[in-house]
Amino acid sequence: MRNNIILSELDKCLFPEIYPYYNQYFQDDIAYLRNNHDYDETSMLNIAFKLKVVKYSLKVEDTGVRYFLNTFYNKLFDDHFDWFRKYDWYELKSVLMFFMVFSTIRNEKELVALKKNDQLKVLFVKYLPKTKPIKHK
Repeated sequence: MRNNIILSELDKCLFPEIYPYYNQYFQDDIAYLRNNHDYDETSMLNIAFKLKVVKYSLKVEDTGVRYFLNTFYNKLFDDHFDWFRKYDWYELKSVLMFFMVFSTIRNEKELVALKKNDQLKVLFVKYLPKTKPIKHK
């Protein structure tokens, strides 16, 4: 049995303030670790990936920035991913990049400064999935 990443479940861990009544964080992962003694390496990497992404997400503490991050995350992943498909960690490297970039933001002023960073735009164009055409300005 393999442990996969499903974005709709991961979303609840990334933004716990949006889902205040959800209390099943990482329960599937814990059950997998308890019940499967012949660990699949990809499954272990999937669990480590989830933990790493959640850690980066929770570094952002400003409520205004977290609201923006959630909105941008939802828009981006509505356009590029299937919320209910099972993914492996290597298919979601762009998700990790997304949260690594935004985890450094402490307030809205830094967020505005990040928007003006041309290298960041190139990075996102290069590494996000190309399911829809992206226009360069």
